[in-house]
Amino acid sequence: MHRGGIGLLKQMGQSFNYLLRMWFTYMKVKHLLLVFFIMAIAGIAAVMVFTGDGGSEKAAGPRFLYEITGGNGDNGLKDPVYATTDKQGRILVADSGRRRVAVFTAKGRFLHEIGGPKSAKPLSYPYGIGLLGDRVLVADPGADALYEYSAAGKYEKTWLNHQEGIQPAQVFVTNDKEVYITDMAGKQILVFDKAGSLIKTIKSRQVALGSPQGLAVTDDGSVWVADGGNYNVKLISPTGETGKVFDGGPKQALSMAKGLAVDSKGRIYVADTLANLVRVFDEDGNSLAGFTAEPEEKTNFNMPVGIFIDDDDKIYIADQGNNRIQVWGY
Repeated sequence: MHRGGIGLLKQMGQSFNYLLRMWFTYMKVKHLLLVFFIMAIAGIAAVMVFTGDGGSEKAAGPRFLYEITGGNGDNGLKDPVYATTDKQGRILVADSGRRRVAVFTAKGRFLHEIGGPKSAKPLSYPYGIGLLGDRVLVADPGADALYEYSAAGKYEKTWLNHQEGIQPAQVFVTNDKEVYITDMAGKQILVFDKAGSLIKTIKSRQVALGSPQGLAVTDDGSVWVADGGNYNVKLISPTGETGKVFDGGPKQALSMAKGLAVDSKGRIYVADTLANLVRVFDEDGNSLAGFTAEPEEKTNFNMPVGIFIDDDDKIYIADQGNNRIQVWGY
């Protein structure tokens, strides 16, 4: 063949090799991007949240921060049902299995207990906790009682004790030092002044309460209530009118509403205990999100009960079946 033809074929071969290398490079990059895409999807799936229409979306909200267990010894938690924090940052836990309120530092180091077996007034089944200044109010539905202790754990007095038809569950103290208590047996809300005198009772007029438990009081005195007996959440006015009722809708109906708290943005957090998740709603009952776990942190819930949200919107969830308090935040 003529040298010109041979040179042309050589140039064509080099061009072909170049194009072939470019093609393989493109395919490698394409597959690499595909791998990255799959990994990203997997990462998103690890923090899935549930929306009101049964779909899912990437969690833009709270993430797991840490847990409080008290360890495996005598200080360890057993069936905790609620936690709250005081002004010093200490964490008080209704440790129902050990019949006490366990007090921890903000980092989870055990300090002391309130209402334990050696107390002048031992607790039977501590459930709700409310802080009234430096006083600790503990609702004990096991004894149908509400007790007052000092921050150091000294028994002070009894607010309620075996009154007919009253079984206190959760406690909420307003900025005005009024004390709201859900009464599971009486299916009502009791309101006390800071001295312990009963001011009034609130009953839901249009839609009766079944087993009111978690609650949060709004600035105008209306009360959000987790109604475990009716599997829903109700907003009740100070005079008893039922303003709103929602249950998560037909696709994601609440299995049992126990704990309830409201954050600084007005979002309502509900412990859906039997479903082992926490649901989040707006004030109209629209399902915003729900979160169950972050797999890498092993945060699966097992019977979440009480919920408390502090001034920084940190969320304290009593993970009863796992004997711990989970702390989430934004």
